[in-house]
Amino acid sequence: MSANTIVNRPLFRLLVPLFVGVAAYFLILLGFDSISRLKENFFGVEVVLCVILSAALMELLRIGLHVIYKRIDNRNYLIGYVVGVEVFAAAGLSLILISAMVSIYYHYLVGFSSFATELIVFNAIYLFVSVAYSTFYVSTVYLSKTNLLAISRETEHQRSVEKELSTYKSLINPSFLYANLERIVVLLHGNSQEAASATQTLSEVYRHVLTARPNSLVSVSSEVEQLIVLAQLLNGASVPRVNVELTGVSNLLPTICMVPSTLHAIVLYLVSQFITEPAQPLRINIFVQDYLLVVEATGVRRLVPLDFSRDDFDVINRAYRYFANQPINVLSEGGSTRILVKLIAVEEQ
Repeated sequence: MSANTIVNRPLFRLLVPLFVGVAAYFLILLGFDSISRLKENFFGVEVVLCVILSAALMELLRIGLHVIYKRIDNRNYLIGYVVGVEVFAAAGLSLILISAMVSIYYHYLVGFSSFATELIVFNAIYLFVSVAYSTFYVSTVYLSKTNLLAISRETEHQRSVEKELSTYKSLINPSFLYANLERIVVLLHGNSQEAASATQTLSEVYRHVLTARPNSLVSVSSEVEQLIVLAQLLNGASVPRVNVELTGVSNLLPTICMVPSTLHAIVLYLVSQFITEPAQPLRINIFVQDYLLVVEATGVRRLVPLDFSRDDFDVINRAYRYFANQPINVLSEGGSTRILVKLIAVEEQ
């Protein structure tokens, strides 16, 4: 059992025996006498005895139940069996300890030769305490195990998502990369200056990707910077093929974040769906509405979408299912597509 469980905490071990001891003291008094004669047979020392009995019993149960639980924990027994063993063990330990301590108290300190009734009363009360404590103990242990298992599964899920994201970012849209490399090769034979500019822009795009690679989440401003460079690469030095407008996005706080390369994946997905020619440019408007980042695209749809794999977009979408508990929502109608992305707020470090 973890040392952090409540039964092992010093405050619990100090205060609970005190409370139980006082409660047991009053029960014993009420079991022996009427209210008017309580002080005739019991004095202040008895409450101290009850507290000592409670503290000693709970410490014995804490150690004894821990030892017993360790022996039967890994044998795949039913929970009911484990609870039964713990309860009977606690009852046995209680009878032994309470009988011994009460006998010592009455025989040697008080001088009673016959105290069978007192022994029965003490044992009855502390037997109930031991059963309640053992049940609470087992419940705490299984609750702790359940929580640790849930945390372990959640951590494993997060690692899986982050690994998938890392793989995506290291191989971000190879079709897009090869298409731009081919474009640079063509430019080298015609306009070397434009080829150099395209090479520089392509390197900036992937530098942004690699910079964000170690992070699970990045600020919206970082995503916008990457988007601006990507738009420059898509447009080249000629007439714009993709017009990107940003409305109020730059005013977001640094603690408002997104999954890395979200806008990169979304824009490439839109480019694969719409014609991006100077005569028919793709218009993309990005703004914030109801804590959602809205990417609205209008243009002429392609008859056959380009081979910019949707798998990359799906990877980002699965990441949002985990980090934001809400997938990316794509709404298409006619010559427009609206993509809704939930923004993620993180605590400022």
